[in-house]
Amino acid sequence: MQLNSEFKQDIRASESLNNKRDSYHARIHRRRRKMLRWMTVAFLVVCGLTIGYRMVQYKIVKQQIAEVNQTVAKAKQTNLELKQQVTSLHDSTYLQQLIREKYMYTKDGEQVYNLPATDPDANK
Repeated sequence: MQLNSEFKQDIRASESLNNKRDSYHARIHRRRRKMLRWMTVAFLVVCGLTIGYRMVQYKIVKQQIAEVNQTVAKAKQTNLELKQQVTSLHDSTYLQQLIREKYMYTKDGEQVYNLPATDPDANK
């Protein structure tokens, strides 16, 4: 009879140890799952912030490109106007007309009269 009681005590002790071991493993697994969740959340937050920052940078660069394109378009328009003016200046009749209007040059026997502006806003 004594052998059975020692065997029962050994089984109870081993069951107790098994329960403690299982409890320890369960705590370890819970802790690992919790850490994995926090690491996943941190990773997603970092990714979200990075993507948001890159989107802001993209919008800024896109706006700068639009501004540069507008500047280029204005420069091209100005270039066309200046080329047209250069070709016009090579024309002697246009050049004479420009000098007469701008510098009030007259031909022999011609009189120039300065008239007030007809624009109603000019008097203000």
